[in-house]
Formats: sequence, structure tokens, C-alpha cells
Amino acid sequence: MSIPPRLRTLTDRLLDRRVVIGLYALLAVAVSVQAILVGPRTFVENAPAYTDYNNYVIFQQAAVHLVTHQPLYVHYPAEHWDLFKYTPTFALAFLPFSWLPDLVGLPLWNLLNALVLGFAVLALPQLDRRQQSLVLLIGLMELITSLQNSQSNGLIAGLVVGAFAALERQRPGLAATLIVCAGFIKPFGLAAGLLLLAYPGFWRGVGWGAVSAVLLAVAPLAVVAPGELVQIYRDWLGLLGADHSVQYGYSVMGWLATWFQWQPAKTAVLGAGLVLLVLPYLHRSAFADPAFRLQLLAFLLIWLVIFNHMAESPTFVIAMTGVALWFVPATKDRFTVALFILAFLLTSLSATDLFPRNVREAWVKPYVLKAVPCILIAAVLWVWLMVASVRTRQVTALD
Repeated sequence: MSIPPRLRTLTDRLLDRRVVIGLYALLAVAVSVQAILVGPRTFVENAPAYTDYNNYVIFQQAAVHLVTHQPLYVHYPAEHWDLFKYTPTFALAFLPFSWLPDLVGLPLWNLLNALVLGFAVLALPQLDRRQQSLVLLIGLMELITSLQNSQSNGLIAGLVVGAFAALERQRPGLAATLIVCAGFIKPFGLAAGLLLLAYPGFWRGVGWGAVSAVLLAVAPLAVVAPGELVQIYRDWLGLLGADHSVQYGYSVMGWLATWFQWQPAKTAVLGAGLVLLVLPYLHRSAFADPAFRLQLLAFLLIWLVIFNHMAESPTFVIAMTGVALWFVPATKDRFTVALFILAFLLTSLSATDLFPRNVREAWVKPYVLKAVPCILIAAVLWVWLMVASVRTRQVTALD
């Protein structure tokens, strides 16, 4: 069945990379302006009023607290709700935003998240231009969710995808630096360092990564004393330890707890996840296949979310980018399409007003259904990676 010319023209326009990047930019600004126009409001009865872009305020105020030598990891209920949980380096990097009015700073922050991800996907050599645009459109709903929460997840996804694109262009130093930058925003981003194993120049990348890590770790010395910085890092590690003991999130840990009432030690689940993440890298002969490398990236992006015990709904822009990178170049059999539709419905749409609220509250949240399609796709992807690597090894042996 041929596609009508008008429909083909419309599709071509929608998948034009300039249109998609423009859409990303427009939505980043629109979401920001909407959040500002809503103004502060009370989310809990008799509680202080806070903005809809509370996370941005947290980041902004953390920069102020750092330069004014106030504790970073304590509650400031007069300024915002929840705690700052990122590194002091991230607080320092947010200092320019603290100088800007919110009407300027918030759109710039959301634009940074949207465009870093957008241009990183457009840099992937394994995909043609239409496929790149389709990946971005598939991840659009999750990106909006992240932007509405003024989160950093679009930036994390973009840094990891950008690191992969840099490795594809034989720039391991740049790739390692991007991965370290992701890690200094959210530590789980450092798992992307495994990608270096699939490319030449591994040790060069490790060297650049080590230098980048040291420089970023000591960067706050520009505004605080050495002893103070040591204490800040101690406070941060203490906060992460406390979070580790009380949260499950939309993750494998949450799935096991809610579906099977099984609560193994989080370190054990993470350890098992790390084994699964590492195993495909043991068969180096498969690295020569560009499609295999792209699926390594897809699996990693999903893994970063489903094995993160703190995964929240806005985090899934990372996972859905992985899902899109798995689905777009895949053979579209019924099983693959069904899994993708399940992910689009439960992962992307369940957090939006397009999804029935009563279903979301009664089923999606209690049973972490947002994570389940990603867990299933990660399992399918892992099996594909292992089978592909074994087949490649067998072919190499025959040759």
C-alpha cells in the first residue's frame, strides 16, 4: 500500500531534523514560561507556597549556599521543599543561573537539557536523519515530563549519547569527559564509562576521564576552603547513604517489592545488574558491528534508570531514549511493536493527563507499571546482545 503524496510530504516535514530541534526548543521555553506564570502555590494544606519549578530553585539556591558557606544538604523550607542531592560541583556550575531572573534562567536551563539531548541524538552515525528525528519524537513526552519538573535528566541522557557519538568518531578523550560530567551531576551516569571498552583508545579515555574527574572534584575550591569542601563531600555521601536505605523508585527493586513482596538487599540487586551490564562486553569481536554498539548504548540508557533505586517519573527520558534507539532500527515484528506500544502507553503516557487518573493512581504508581515495559525491553535487549556476541564469536572462529 503506497503512502499518499500529501501524507508523505507531511511526514517528511515532521521528521525534518530542523523541525524536531525547533520543537524541542519551543517546548522547553513554553514549559518554562507556563511554570513561571502559574506562580507559587500550596501543594499541602497549611504548608508554604512553592513554585512549579521547585527543582530549579533548589539548584539555584544551592549555588547561593555554596558561595555563602552555608550547608548544602539540609532543608531550607523557606526557599523550597526537598533537599539538594547533587555534588558541590553541580552547585558551582549552577552559579550563573543564580544571577539571572527566573524568567531568563529557567528557560535557559530547560533549553540546555532539551538541546544537548537533541543534538547528541542527531550526531549518532548509525541512524539516518529520519531515524534520528523519530528517536527524538518518541522521547518527546518523557522530555516534557522532565522539563516540567526542571530536572537534569535530559542533560544526563544527552551527555551519555554525546559520549557514544564521540567514541564513534574516535574521540575517547571527549567521550570520557562527557561521561565524567554526567557523573558529577548524577553518579549513576559514570556507568557509561563501560562504553569505552568497545572502542580503541581505552586508556587514553581513562586518562582524560581521570583528569576531568580531579578537576571537577576540586573546582568548588574556587569559592570554598579545602577543609570545607571535604566536609561538604562527607555530607553529600551521608545524604546518599540515607536515600539508599529508604527508597525504591520506579526500578527493578520497586518492581520486585510491589509485585513479589521480595526485598533483597539493594546492593545485591545492583550487583546483579552490574553483572548483566558487563557481560556483553566480554565478547570483543562483536564490537566491530555498528548495530551491536548502538544496542549497547540502548541497553545502557535503560539500565541507568531501572537499576537506579531513586528513579522517578522524570528520569525516564533517559530510559525512553534507550527504548527509541532499540525500536527505531529494529525489525518491526509483532512482538517488537507490541513491546514498544506497551512502553509508550505505560512509560510515556501514564504520567500525563492523557492517561486516566484513576488508573494511574490505582495501578501505575502502586505497581511501578511505568518501569515494567522498560524492564521487559531491557531483558529482550540483553538476550539479543548476548546471542549476537556469541554468533559473532562463532563466525570469527570459523573464519
